[in-house]
Amino acid sequence: MKQLVLKFEMNLPEKLEGQKRSQKLISNPVKLTATIYEGSPRVDLKIELENRAEDHRLRLKIQAPYSVDYHYAESQFYVIKRSVKIPEGKDWVEKPPTTFPQLGWMSIDNGEAGVTVANKGLPEYEVRNEEQGAAIYVTLLRAVGWLSRGDLVTRRGHAGPPIPTPDAQCKRKMTFELSIIPHKGDWKASKSYVEAGNFTAPLLAVYAPLNHGDAPATLSVAMLDPPLIVTALKKGEDGEWSILRFYNLESSSIAAEIRMGLPLHSVWRANLNEEIQEKLKTNGNTLKLQVKPHEIVTLILKFQPKDNLSI
Repeated sequence: MKQLVLKFEMNLPEKLEGQKRSQKLISNPVKLTATIYEGSPRVDLKIELENRAEDHRLRLKIQAPYSVDYHYAESQFYVIKRSVKIPEGKDWVEKPPTTFPQLGWMSIDNGEAGVTVANKGLPEYEVRNEEQGAAIYVTLLRAVGWLSRGDLVTRRGHAGPPIPTPDAQCKRKMTFELSIIPHKGDWKASKSYVEAGNFTAPLLAVYAPLNHGDAPATLSVAMLDPPLIVTALKKGEDGEWSILRFYNLESSSIAAEIRMGLPLHSVWRANLNEEIQEKLKTNGNTLKLQVKPHEIVTLILKFQPKDNLSI
């Protein structure tokens, strides 16, 4: 692991005066830490900011050397494809938005190369083609002083009562975390979403005292081939069974093989409410399953009775 640390002051307009930014500038201390890891294409960014300015939006710009036609963003159990070209919006009640929501990551590519940007809790982004190529803008913070304003150019009238919200100016120390993942091809071919998941939900290390247990040196509780997206591995709501939930990110069916690292007794397919639908056939600790495009699969697992596995 290697790190680059940059510290600098960012001078921004102090606040809004009428319909314009104030001429007075105020200093905002910034610390940016970039981290790279051996064997990983990721460049992890940690941005520490003391925001002293009001009435502004602060974004991080990531520049690509090529233009793109579409951008892709993770949503709930799905990846949304959006056009870079914004509709004219003639006769629309509100102007077409230029920013869009994301969950853990978004991605662009030109067919040969691409970049995926993962985030922790930064749900707004924008992509536009500029002179140097496609630019990704990720919103870090939006400092506002009112719950609603009736003089915005993006819509007519209010979206709520015009109540002052001084705490929403975000005048405090804040930390933002992102990861830039360059890759060949698109997000699907490169499986950049796997690296994005490693960033947004990293492994947790737990210290185990010296013991004379019977667990092997390495153990995977569940192995999925191909690597479907696991969203839950937990005890069931009744506390008796274990729940494994995953979904297919692809637009085609996948013949999946699930191998459990603990002895299986039986497996049932269930709905999202963890209500049993059907019992599934297993071969030892292995289960083969056809997963439909974008399908969410919930499995109820019962393991062979055994003394607690110790390490």
